Amino acid sequence: MRNLPKQEEIMSSWNDNIENIKVSICCTVYNHQSYIEDAITGFLTQKTNFPFEILIHDDASIDNSAIIIEKYASMYPLIIKPIIQKKNQYSQGVRVNFTYNYLRADGKYIALCEGDDYWTDINKLQSQVDIMEKNKEIKLCIHATGVSKVVGDKIESSKIKLDDEDKIISPNEIILGGGEYGHTSSFLFEREMIIDPPHWYTAYPSGDTPMRLLAASKGSIYYLDKEMSVYRQGVSGSWTTRMKDNNNFINHWQKAINMFNEYDEFTEFKYSTAIRKRISVIAYTILDRISDSNHNQKEIKMYSSLLIGSQKVKYMIKMKFPYLFNILKAIK
Repeated sequence: MRNLPKQEEIMSSWNDNIENIKVSICCTVYNHQSYIEDAITGFLTQKTNFPFEILIHDDASIDNSAIIIEKYASMYPLIIKPIIQKKNQYSQGVRVNFTYNYLRADGKYIALCEGDDYWTDINKLQSQVDIMEKNKEIKLCIHATGVSKVVGDKIESSKIKLDDEDKIISPNEIILGGGEYGHTSSFLFEREMIIDPPHWYTAYPSGDTPMRLLAASKGSIYYLDKEMSVYRQGVSGSWTTRMKDNNNFINHWQKAINMFNEYDEFTEFKYSTAIRKRISVIAYTILDRISDSNHNQKEIKMYSSLLIGSQKVKYMIKMKFPYLFNILKAIK
């Protein structure tokens, strides 16, 4: 057992009673027995002057994840509130975090961390809440994140770092920034923001990109240039590994295109230029996967029609001059 503070120690620094939860930590777990203790340790070692709760949803793991979660829940019954599923919900199309964590959260704010990621700074929550409380326009606070990538038997380390200073991030930056423009394990946002989300938010299969877009449409996004979490990339069952399947890959990115088109209308076309550029990048990503195979020519034509700018030029070179394209790709 790790050397962790007792429940009473954690609660002793809270200036309010436990009924007035300030932050709901939402954690989704599936077969994370090798990692979940790191995540829980990061939660329980947070130093805050406000009450927080830990909402963990185990999606019918077939390893020992549920046993580990229940062990900690029995030690911290006022803080850790688990749901242990008997039948996997994700495979039935359920938005797990939204359905089983967000809707039961009592906090003013929600913090995210999946079961295979973890927090590395004991002042993470306090730092982010202080920023949000000082500026009511901020709807989402993110921070720098370490990346631990599994490559065969080795682990490669890198960072998701957006700038060299704290800053407000513009909607255009969010639209163009891609899926890792602030990792999920860094998210702290207002719970009120997602009570009644628009269709484009709920229709997208993952929650990080629509969360950024929703926050950008409702207020500001603040980047804290401090590394306070670690994202494990390439873990079995993770998004990265699921996207190795062509059908999953194409289906995911087609839904991304649909989402951005709806978001364009939702924001009254204020960011159309950035959205068209982003859709072009997504279309090229799909084409880069399918154009080398015997794929549906109708789909290839459809995605190629979405290309603009440099993606259009690169694709034309790839199709007409594949040898030259491979040389340019190798140089890059």
